[in-house]
Parts: sequence; C-alpha cells; structure tokens
Amino acid sequence: GPPIYWMTQASPQFRNTAIGPGEMSALLGCDANMLAAMPVEVVSTGIPWLIAELRSVAALASLRP
Repeated sequence: GPPIYWMTQASPQFRNTAIGPGEMSALLGCDANMLAAMPVEVVSTGIPWLIAELRSVAALASLRP
C-alpha cells in the first residue's frame, strides 16, 4: 500500500500583536470592515504565522497577492 507518514507538532502557542485592524487591512490590501472583530495574533506550533480572521469567504476570495 501507499506509505504512511506521521508528524508530531508542539502544542500551539498564541501571542497578541500590536497590529490593529487599520494596519492589517493595509497589509492585506482590503477594507478594515472585511476583518472580523477577532484580534490579529501570532500562532505557532514551531513556525510562527500571523493570523487575521476575515468576515466571510467572499472577503477572502477578493484578496489579491
């Protein structure tokens, strides 16, 4: 059969940031009202990621690199 791979990760660690909705929306190139009311956080299980929640899938689909 196909090979089976396992991965073990550390428990997630959450850190607050000083990035507010205005700055985050500027970084994403979107309107601040597209962001959910949740704070922007850094989440890491070994490699940190900056996480910002959007209000809808449509908001996500409208973003461009």
